[in-house]
Amino acid sequence: MKITLSTIMRDGEPYVEYACRSTFSQADKIVIVDTGSKDNTIDIIRQVAKEYDKELILLETPWIGYGPSRELAMPHVEDGWLWKIGFQYRGMDPVGSTLTAWGKVIDKRQVGDYGIVECEIGLSNQDGVNGTPGTATAVFPLRGGKPIPYPFVPPKE
Repeated sequence: MKITLSTIMRDGEPYVEYACRSTFSQADKIVIVDTGSKDNTIDIIRQVAKEYDKELILLETPWIGYGPSRELAMPHVEDGWLWKIGFQYRGMDPVGSTLTAWGKVIDKRQVGDYGIVECEIGLSNQDGVNGTPGTATAVFPLRGGKPIPYPFVPPKE
């Protein structure tokens, strides 16, 4: 099964190389939605994608919101899984800082045998420095319309 990694990016030069190197080896294809970077973010992404021999699709758009920006990646997922990730949190976490996470459920739905939960999320450190808020999608297996207790062990075929 193929994995397409997708993220929204803008002016991520301080942390984008670390983020790319920690994730690109796990994906088959990379889709970056850049919303107006004015630094070296895109050059760094291209360099790391080339080093990892990954297919890179770069989509450039003005800021249109998290949901619409993320949706731009969907036509580039031909098969397999889409891994939506937020790179923006790296770099706001100085060594020794304490991070506080927050989240709010914005949508819950069932698709087949899976429950899907969409959340708005964010982080702030002990100095009150906030990371750019983002979104997270969690997918949970269901049995009879109810969540399967953790840890989930798939049934034998």
